[in-house]
Amino acid sequence: MSCILNVKTIGIIGLCWSVLLSGCVGGETDSSADPDAFDNTAMLKNLADSVVIPSYTAFLNQLDTLTATTGSIQSYCDAIGTAEEAAFKTQVQSDWLSVAQLWQQTELWQLDPVSTLRNAIQPFDEDTALSTCGVDQALILAQGLDFEVATRAVNQRGLPALEYLLFNTSLDHTCPSQISETQDWNTRSDSERKQWRCEYALQIAVDLQVSTTQATQNWEVEGNNYRSTFLDPQNISTSITALSDALFYLDTVVKDIKVGRVVGLHSSCSSDICPEQVESPYAEQSYALIDSNLQGFLAVYQGGSESGFDDLIASKGFAEVNDRFIQLVATARTLIANQSVSLKQQVQAINDTQAVQACANDAANPSPNPTHPPCALQGYLKQVTDLLKTDFVTIVNTDLPQSAQSDND
Repeated sequence: MSCILNVKTIGIIGLCWSVLLSGCVGGETDSSADPDAFDNTAMLKNLADSVVIPSYTAFLNQLDTLTATTGSIQSYCDAIGTAEEAAFKTQVQSDWLSVAQLWQQTELWQLDPVSTLRNAIQPFDEDTALSTCGVDQALILAQGLDFEVATRAVNQRGLPALEYLLFNTSLDHTCPSQISETQDWNTRSDSERKQWRCEYALQIAVDLQVSTTQATQNWEVEGNNYRSTFLDPQNISTSITALSDALFYLDTVVKDIKVGRVVGLHSSCSSDICPEQVESPYAEQSYALIDSNLQGFLAVYQGGSESGFDDLIASKGFAEVNDRFIQLVATARTLIANQSVSLKQQVQAINDTQAVQACANDAANPSPNPTHPPCALQGYLKQVTDLLKTDFVTIVNTDLPQSAQSDND
């Protein structure tokens, strides 16, 4: 496969197109396939109308379960201190997970009209970590009349902040002693601290609703109508490239940061392992969120029941590449489905030299029954993203996004 990537890199793909596709992609071309017959506009229209826009609508609808006046956050707030508190807390946590999973699917199609809003919803990547002290300060400041969640830094907002408020079992603040806002927080009653956290969780969820409403309106015909720009015949090549680039979230964030960094197989982890960098440290739902990322990848790749990238690739005579993608993603998802212990706990078990070596072996040669499942998952994800970097970009005729041009794992 490496010859494809090297040719793309030095820019002479046009000279070797037919040779490379028959020699590197995996077999001879289908002589009955007509590359010119594929309707790129129809594919983009299907993805916009059947995948992208409906996903934001579904996310907004699911947010209502949290933010409505009879929603699970307000119900939990009302139940604090009563015999029903635990039951309502379980419900609000379940609703948070449903909301988070829906958003994680959309991470695989973050295009211009949403990318600027993403950090207010799901600020998680190599450079952005939740500031729990910032959240602790904000929930106290929120008791004032002039407070607005939208003025807070992105690492104090969004789904990660909501997770912290709803799942963290310790009621104590996480700030240094010199922070004035939290000086007397730990002396307050458990009931009061739970109440303030719950009330602030509702403000965070409403802020999420505002950002997502704007993201949805940016796409909709009745709104800013990015859809028309996306489908403009003059922009078809640009739109395909943008979607192709977006799929590399699976490489640069899911493989490298959500898994690789945590198990110590990415340069952004300076220790043997970095379990403190796990995406979902309080709910411990990292596997579920990664699985949603994989579902989002498939939604764009397959286009649901209609046209997607798989049809574009098949039209060029390389249906076997589609089979390989689907098989690899299915293998990764099966590994996730078979886990009964959280990714965070499994990473913490990589606690000596022997375990570190076993992790490296699981990543290099992933299997269905690995010693360390997160490491094997990293290996399976790498197989998917290696295919993205070689066969996919060559057949679809796009370039690697800059963020994916160097591997740090």
